[in-house]
Amino acid sequence: MIKPFNRLLRSRPLLAFHERQKNQERNLNRIFSPLLIVGTILLLTLLLAYQPGAGHIYLRVGEVSPREIRASRSVFYVDTTKTHRLQEAAAEAVHPVFDPDDKANVEAMRTVAQLFERMQTERAALQAHNPIHAVNLHNAVVSSQFTSLLPSDALRRMLTLPEPVFQRLQQVTSRLVSTAMEREIRDQGTDLKDAIVQTSEALDNALPDAQDRVIARMVIAHALRPNLHFNALKTARAREAAMHSVRPYIDRVFMGDRILAPGEIVTQQALDKLTALGLVNPREELATNVAIAILTVLMVLAINYYIAVNLPQVYRNRRRMALLWTIVVLAVFGLKAGAVLFGMTVANGQPGYLSIASVTAMGMLVCALIDMNLAVLLVAVMAALTGILMNHEVRFTVMTLVSGLVGIMGVQVTKRKNRLLMLLLTLAIVNVAMVWLLGMLFDDETADMLRGTLWAVILTAPVATFLYWIGTLALEKPFGLLTPFLLMELSSTDHPLLQKLCALAPGTYAHSMMVGTLAEAAARAIGADALLCRIGGYYHDIGKMDHPEFFVENQRRENVHSRLSPSLSAIIIIAHVRDGVKIAKAARLPQEICDIIEQHHGTTLISYFYHRALMDNGGGDEIPLGFEKRFRYPGPKPQTREAAIVMMADSVEAAARSLENPDPEQLHRLVEEILHHKAEDGQFDECPLTFRDMRLISDAFLRILQAICHRRVPYPDQGNAVVKPDTLATFDANLPIEQEIERKDVSSSLLLEPYVDTEASVLSSIVPEAAEAERETYAHRDLSQLSQESSDTAASTRRSSTPSKRRKESRRSEHSTDK
Repeated sequence: MIKPFNRLLRSRPLLAFHERQKNQERNLNRIFSPLLIVGTILLLTLLLAYQPGAGHIYLRVGEVSPREIRASRSVFYVDTTKTHRLQEAAAEAVHPVFDPDDKANVEAMRTVAQLFERMQTERAALQAHNPIHAVNLHNAVVSSQFTSLLPSDALRRMLTLPEPVFQRLQQVTSRLVSTAMEREIRDQGTDLKDAIVQTSEALDNALPDAQDRVIARMVIAHALRPNLHFNALKTARAREAAMHSVRPYIDRVFMGDRILAPGEIVTQQALDKLTALGLVNPREELATNVAIAILTVLMVLAINYYIAVNLPQVYRNRRRMALLWTIVVLAVFGLKAGAVLFGMTVANGQPGYLSIASVTAMGMLVCALIDMNLAVLLVAVMAALTGILMNHEVRFTVMTLVSGLVGIMGVQVTKRKNRLLMLLLTLAIVNVAMVWLLGMLFDDETADMLRGTLWAVILTAPVATFLYWIGTLALEKPFGLLTPFLLMELSSTDHPLLQKLCALAPGTYAHSMMVGTLAEAAARAIGADALLCRIGGYYHDIGKMDHPEFFVENQRRENVHSRLSPSLSAIIIIAHVRDGVKIAKAARLPQEICDIIEQHHGTTLISYFYHRALMDNGGGDEIPLGFEKRFRYPGPKPQTREAAIVMMADSVEAAARSLENPDPEQLHRLVEEILHHKAEDGQFDECPLTFRDMRLISDAFLRILQAICHRRVPYPDQGNAVVKPDTLATFDANLPIEQEIERKDVSSSLLLEPYVDTEASVLSSIVPEAAEAERETYAHRDLSQLSQESSDTAASTRRSSTPSKRRKESRRSEHSTDK
C-alpha cells in the first residue's frame, strides 16, 4: 500500500500542480504590493483634495459677496490688516544698525601728524635759503603739497610762524581731533558736521589768534571721518525680527454678527473672520491638487520603505499590509471629517476634536495589530497632516501627537479587556491637560478652555477608545492577527479547542497547562511575551486530539511500540505536529500560535528509536545516508524566543514527571541537561536567545518545578504501604537516549504514543500524512503480522458488559484473522 502512494506523490502531474501553485503565489506577491500602494495613493489623494461645498464659501479679497453672511458662533480671529500695520510701525521704530570702524581714529590722527610733519620740513628748508627774501617764500608756498587743503595765506602763516606758536597749533589740533573721534560719528546724518562744529567752539578758548583758529579748523575738518558705517543687511534683519515679534492683533466676532452683506466687497478683515469660522476653503486649483498628490506619494512611499527595511516580515505579509493601509485610509477619512466639521455650528463645542480621536485610534490599532514603532511613525505623520487641514492650527498638531503617543503607550501597558477603562481615563486626563496648557500658551479665555475640556472628555478619549476596541475585535480574526483581546480569549479554559482537548486527551491537557505555566514564568524572566508563551503552551500539543489513545499520557492499554518498527514509531511521533498545525489553521488561530505548534520540537532527534533502529541494523557501524533525518522532526527550528521557551518548557515538564520524589539538586541537574542538550543540538541557532536568557529561563523553570514537585508527607492511613512505580514505562522523545534509559526500564515495556488496532488504522491515519522521506520502511516486521497481533491483543484485553458485545468483538477478531 505504501509503494503506490509514493508513486502517486512522485507523479509528474502532481509535481507540476505544486509548481504551478508556487509560481502563482510568487506572481501574486509581485503584483499585490504595487497595486496596494497605487490604490492607497489614489484614495488618500482624493480624500485630501476633496473640498465639500456645503456650508463653505469660496471668496477672495475684492470679490462681491453673493449673499449675506453672519457668524455662526463666537470666535476670535486674527485681523491681518491691523497686524500688518503694527508690524510696519515696529519695523520703522528699529534704528539703523552701524558697524564700528576701529581704524578711523588711528587714520585721523595719522592725517594730522603727517600734515604738521610735512609743514615742519618745509619750514626747515625755507630757513636754510634765507627766508627774508619774498621770492623764496613764494616759491615754497607754490611748491607745497597742501595748496589744495589750505589757502596760500594760511600756508604763508604756517611757514613763518614762530616755533613755539607752531608747536602750540599742532598740539591743540591733535588733541581736538582725538577728542572728536572718541564720539560716535555715523556715515549717515549730521554726526560729522556736528563734530566739526563742536571742535570749532573748543578752538575759541584754545587759540587766541583768529588766523591760527582758521588754520586749525581746516586741518580738523580734513582729518575727521565717520567711525560708524551703516549695515543694510543687519538693519533689514533687525526690522524683520521686530515685525515677527509683533503679536497678531486678535479681535472677536460674536455669534449673529453680520460679516458680509449681499453685494458687499470682500475685505481682508471679512476674509479673516470667515477663515476663523472655518467657512473658507481653498479653491480646487490644479497647483493645489498636484501639491497634495506629491505630498501623498512621498508620505506613502516613505512609510512603505520604512516597513520594507525595518519590518520585512510585515512587508511580505499581504494581509497585514492591506490591513495597515486600510487603517491609514480610515484614519485620514476621520481626519478629513474633523477638518470639514471644524468651525461648524455646534453649540459650545468644536467637532474638530474628532480628528484627534481618529488619529489616536489609528495609532493604538497599528500598535496592537502590527508594530509599535510603525505606529509612532504614522502618528507623527498624521499629526502634521492635522495641522495642515485644521487651518494651520498648531494646537491641534500638538494635541494629536501627544494623544496618539499616549494611546500607543497605553496599548503597550494595557493587555486586558478590563483595563480599557484605565486607557480611556488616561487619554481623557492627558487631553484635558493639553487643552489647558495650550490654552494658557495662546492666552485663551477660561470659557474656551472649559469648552475644550468638555470636548476632550466626551469626544476624543471615548471615541478613540471605542474605535480601538471595536476595530480590534472586528479585525483580529479575519486577518489572523494576534491581539491582547484574542490572547485573553484563547487563554480561557472555556475555549472550544481546550475543552475538546480536555475531553479527548485529559493527560495531554494537564501536560499543556503545566507547559503554559512554565513558559509564562520563563518569558517574564527574560522580557518576552509572557501571555503568548502561556497560550502557546496551552495549544502546542492539540495535534494529539486526533488520536488521543496513541499518546502515553492518555493511554490505558498495552504499549504497541514494542511491536512496531522504529521507522513507523518515528512517523507516528512526528505526525502530531502536522496535525496540530492543521487543527490550528482550521480553527483560525493566529499565525504566531501556529508557528509555536510547528516549531516546538524543532528538528529534535527522536533518539530512542534512532538508536534502536541502529541496533536493529547491526549496531550502527555504517549509517546509511539520510538515515538520521528519518528520526528527526521536520522543523523548522524555533524562530522566536517564545517558540524556544515553549520547546524547553515542553521537554522540562515531560522529564520532571518521570522523577520520583525529586529534590532541588535533581531538578537543577535535569533542567541544565535538557537546556544544554537543546543548545548543543543547534535548536536555538535561529532565534535571538542569549546565554543570559538561558540562565534566567533555567532559574524560572526551577522555581516552578520546586513548587510543584516538592516532597509530600505520607498520610497516617497509608502505614508502611509501598507504592509501586508504574509498571508501564514512559518514553519522552525530547530527552537524550542516555537520560531516557536511566529513567525506567524502557526495554521491558515501551509505552510511547499510539495504540494500533489494525494495519488499516496505521496506514489511514498516520502514514499518508508523513513526509515522503519518512514513508519507506516498516522493516523487521510484516505489517499483516503486526495487524494480526494487534487485533488478537485487542480482542483478548477488552471487557464487554453484555454477551452481544462479546459476540461483536469475536466476529471482529475472526475478520481480522481472515484478513
